[in-house]
Amino acid sequence: MFHESKRMNAVRSYAFDEIRKEVSRLRSKGIDVIDMGVGDPVRATPERVRNACHEGIERFAQSGYPPYQGMIELRQEAQAWMKRKYGIDVDAEREIIVTIGSKEAIFHLPMGLLDPGDIALIPSPGYPPYTSGTIFAGGKPLYYPLTKENGFLPDLEYISKLLETQKEDGRIKLMWICYPNAPTGKVASVGHYRELISLLRSHGVILASDEAYADFVYSGSFVSPLQVSKEGVVSFFSLSKRSNMTGYRVGWVAGDSRIISLILQIKTSADSGTPWFIQQAAIEALRDEESVDKMRNEYRLIRDMLVDTLTSVGLEECRPEGALYIWQKVPDGMSAREFASRLLRPEIAVVCIPGDMLASSFDDGSNPGQGYVRFSLTCLPERVKEACKRIKENKAEIFKSQKRIRG
Repeated sequence: MFHESKRMNAVRSYAFDEIRKEVSRLRSKGIDVIDMGVGDPVRATPERVRNACHEGIERFAQSGYPPYQGMIELRQEAQAWMKRKYGIDVDAEREIIVTIGSKEAIFHLPMGLLDPGDIALIPSPGYPPYTSGTIFAGGKPLYYPLTKENGFLPDLEYISKLLETQKEDGRIKLMWICYPNAPTGKVASVGHYRELISLLRSHGVILASDEAYADFVYSGSFVSPLQVSKEGVVSFFSLSKRSNMTGYRVGWVAGDSRIISLILQIKTSADSGTPWFIQQAAIEALRDEESVDKMRNEYRLIRDMLVDTLTSVGLEECRPEGALYIWQKVPDGMSAREFASRLLRPEIAVVCIPGDMLASSFDDGSNPGQGYVRFSLTCLPERVKEACKRIKENKAEIFKSQKRIRG
């Protein structure tokens, strides 16, 4: 008899997949839906990157399997990019590995670090593969909350207590962070990283930093924990958002050479490397700052347009410092799911994601996503203008007191 494994039963359904199904349902009814739920860029991959990909197909027409660690040319380009942009020194030979996007590496890392029963500290809200990768590796996810009260940063006192609680077993082996943060938009500081790395190092815990949104900081500047230390630290980079290359599946991991070596060992069993021509496109993408600057400015305008609209209709101002999302507080007395459902009325038809779908609950029943919804900034400006128009025109319907609407 067919049955799912215990691991599959332990992994909840992917929130983004559920949202896609709902959008498809609405569109099948002829409703003009503005999807600000899933953060998938709709802009074209820059022409120079597409051209490099075409050239790569011809250049590598007979090249066979690519190296597991990635082309040395791409690793050197990533090395130069990290030095040029952020002053980070890494060795392209030993401290960088090319990946099939950052998602596969995030999912696979726990396999190299966790034994059955070992624990990974995971932010709530956070990227689902932090949890699924931990579970599939036989580990246990232990969540820490990201709350407004602590500036959407890890509460170091809270983390310290978790580490002390598990100290006798030594079972906490890994901690995940993501800054600029998805979904809250918070940007971390060098000072925070210094304290966090010092704390984790004293307990022998590896820090894994998801830096998919490094290029999208609107207030202040991007900081990587690699600017503090490489020992016990690995950072995950992706070209999906930076260069609108979500479908290309290419990124890299940089940091502690021992951890890079572990990822390499996993990749030799899990995949056959990133295609040559995709890596050729990635090299050109890392050389292209003009397109990224243009996108960042456009996302900043979209952020301000949407934040100004939401505050104008009476919502709390929640202007993100970075990343591609607005983590919007919903009205008091209304759940996030109810608010999202009201925006799905045919006359509005704007999609956002209820925060509790992106966050994990704690033993006391609390959920850091309760009371929030996530709007993505990746729609085109004219669609965001239309969304803002609909929200303003239907303010009364959104806020009026009535029985809960089921989504």
